[in-house]
Amino acid sequence: MEPFEPRRISDKVLDIDITDHLIPWGEYGQPMYVNSGGNSLFVPIFSTRDKLREVCEKFGLNYVSIKKIDDPIEFMDCFPESIRFMVDPWQTETGTVRFKEVLR
Repeated sequence: MEPFEPRRISDKVLDIDITDHLIPWGEYGQPMYVNSGGNSLFVPIFSTRDKLREVCEKFGLNYVSIKKIDDPIEFMDCFPESIRFMVDPWQTETGTVRFKEVLR
């Protein structure tokens, strides 16, 4: 199992709508969190069930259920400002993890 090591590589801003995206939910009634190896915690968000399963399997993230985001603003407001959101993380051929980050 290889750890996530998220870091910003671009300042390009995209318009991302996370309505109907999926979140892996842990056994304690909370979303899964990914530690960046630094001070940041991320919530991984996925556009499809297949992407969610593939990433969770690859990195050994064990989820209990999957939740759907109905209202992105309400969803993000449930978290402290220190929590960040990664959309559709993937691993490159060199092992680096890439993703899009949702900015509040």
